[in-house]
Amino acid sequence: MSKQGGELKLVGSSWFVRYYLDGKRKMTKLASKEDYPTEKIVFPKFQEFMANVNKPEDDRPAEFRPNQQVTVRQFVTGFLKEHADSVRPNTLRGYHTVWDTHVDRRIGSRKLTSIRTHDVDTMLRGIAQANPEMREKTLARVKSFVHLVFSEASRKDLYDKKNPAAEAKAVAKNKTVKETGAYTDAEAQAIINCLPEPYSVIFAVCYWTALRRSEVLSLKWSDYTGSEISIRRSLGFGLKGEMVISNPKTDESQAPVHVEPQLRTILNRWKTQKKLGTVVNDCWMFQASESRVRRDGKDYGDLLDAAGMPPMQPSNILRVVLPKLTAKKLVWKGWHGFRRGVATELHRNGVSDFVIQKALRHANVTVTQESYIKTVPEVVIDAMGVLAKTRAVLRMGNA
Repeated sequence: MSKQGGELKLVGSSWFVRYYLDGKRKMTKLASKEDYPTEKIVFPKFQEFMANVNKPEDDRPAEFRPNQQVTVRQFVTGFLKEHADSVRPNTLRGYHTVWDTHVDRRIGSRKLTSIRTHDVDTMLRGIAQANPEMREKTLARVKSFVHLVFSEASRKDLYDKKNPAAEAKAVAKNKTVKETGAYTDAEAQAIINCLPEPYSVIFAVCYWTALRRSEVLSLKWSDYTGSEISIRRSLGFGLKGEMVISNPKTDESQAPVHVEPQLRTILNRWKTQKKLGTVVNDCWMFQASESRVRRDGKDYGDLLDAAGMPPMQPSNILRVVLPKLTAKKLVWKGWHGFRRGVATELHRNGVSDFVIQKALRHANVTVTQESYIKTVPEVVIDAMGVLAKTRAVLRMGNA
């Protein structure tokens, strides 16, 4: 293959290179005149550029491969389609939300190979300025998505520079941390006691097992043996907000959960009341009401159980529950408040964090420590009291 020399041209305040790439004539901006004031200074950069052009296609950097000059939008569109079946529905919905709401309009039309760290920095600053209420963790999720996109591009040899999101700074204007609540034992019991079935049964399962909402509402009677509950599926939401059943969150999440006698009594009573006959094992533990299904008029497809009913939908549950809690002056701390409450109570009773991790079926103990174990004021007071007594004893010994 004959090597071409290319042509270096100054157009306005920028240096451009004219050349042929695989038979097509191209003109690419090389540098600004402000950074490279003379031809002599910019010439080594021009030579480096042409050296890349003259390499065999497989040896060229990604931006010199004509069949790989895709835009960020083109790549992400393919990326989202490829991952549609390989990630959890909620995760995929999060990807689409970040892309559609924040990223596409800012860098979607840019060439994939042209994106650098300062571009991602500029994008993140723009998002923070346009969304002053956005918290640090939310902006960090945007950065993580961009990092994932360019990691995938690199894996496919479409991007051969350092990941542009790796050192980008995600600094939100809103420095507050969203407080996540944890139910005390008394609060959890009060919620369960003030609700009718099936709502009291649902939250009793949350309270005694620390299962996630997605796991509780996707339980079938076949998952319950009387002594334990097997976690075989998860209820999430698709791109259009429709309910979707998928696999449990992680391998650790599939660990069976022990059923205490108190919960066994509650579940056995609820199962008897359902009167589902021989098809009971193939039915959802918490079915939607027939009136709700008729009113919705939706095609639930694979979500229908042996009795022809879908599982209860979280929003419909809260539509009934929240007014009842308000009437009793009870605070709703979210579904995860039960999981955090279990973690906090166990920690308060001296159970090690690693055991709590197993109880919550987390893949990483750090998640348990940072997000689920809440500091209870009286525990802190007791701890400071112990410290004060220890210091007093030491002072007496030194007197």
